[in-house]
Amino acid sequence: MTLSPCLIGIDVSKSQLDVCVRMQAGERRFAVANDARGIKSLCKRFKLLRPERIVVEATGGYERAALVAFQSQNLPVARINPRQARDFGKASGVLAKTDRLDARLLAAYGAALKPALTKPIPANIERLRALVARRRQLRDMRAAEACRRAQAIYDDMQAEIDRFIDILNAAIAKTNKDIARLIAEQDDLAQRAALLRSAPGIGPVAAATLLAELPELGSLTKKQIAALVGVAPFACESGKWRGRQHCMGGRKSVRDLLFMAALSATRTKSPIAEFYKRLCLAGKPHKCALTAVIRKLAITLNAIVRDRRLYAP
Repeated sequence: MTLSPCLIGIDVSKSQLDVCVRMQAGERRFAVANDARGIKSLCKRFKLLRPERIVVEATGGYERAALVAFQSQNLPVARINPRQARDFGKASGVLAKTDRLDARLLAAYGAALKPALTKPIPANIERLRALVARRRQLRDMRAAEACRRAQAIYDDMQAEIDRFIDILNAAIAKTNKDIARLIAEQDDLAQRAALLRSAPGIGPVAAATLLAELPELGSLTKKQIAALVGVAPFACESGKWRGRQHCMGGRKSVRDLLFMAALSATRTKSPIAEFYKRLCLAGKPHKCALTAVIRKLAITLNAIVRDRRLYAP
């Protein structure tokens, strides 16, 4: 078997992994089951092929098992945003969409753009991320049941919804304890949580979410962290025309969290609140001023973790 540099694209679904191996001699396509046995067979094949890069899409968590397995075998794997892959396909003239075509497209994407490799996530951060996501699910379920409770007109239905809300409250309380215990048991997580909580608007829930879903805090520049959160303004210009700058992209769950944290911080006696008031007095719209506060808060949190110093106004 002649080994040559190759790019591999994998289209992920719930039950199957469609693979396209792109080599100098041509392409090879096949599919395996998205389970432990199928992923193990891929690892063996890829170790022999020694690929330059394996490109997979983020597919609602179905790619997670394969991603972890490849990383454990020191295989170069990159997880990319599905929107980027779709836009690349449209730019390449590929309008059809099938699993086999998507795998081929991902291999071509890796060859053309060489996306950055995805770094392994420590086990404690992965566990914390799962707990934070579960708490968000339980909270959303409780909010939905509360709306249904207000609309229920029969006593027996109201009582049933109340019992279910009590169950959800107990589950949320248990999840909060699990999160607090996990952070307390890890010295690094406990120290970073204490640093984050020193900033205005950041409580235990916000600190845990930032630790889980924004682990890059402290390792990026202020422009990079703003773009990662999704509060970096992007220019919109063409010729002599100058449009308004807009924020786009980023991690929605983190941005939503920092929105509430920034809203809370504007009601405190802190430089962030004074910054917000200055923007409003200058005529900035409320939403625009609050977005600027979110950006300032994200940059402040990044500096706090980077310098390992408590927030000092």
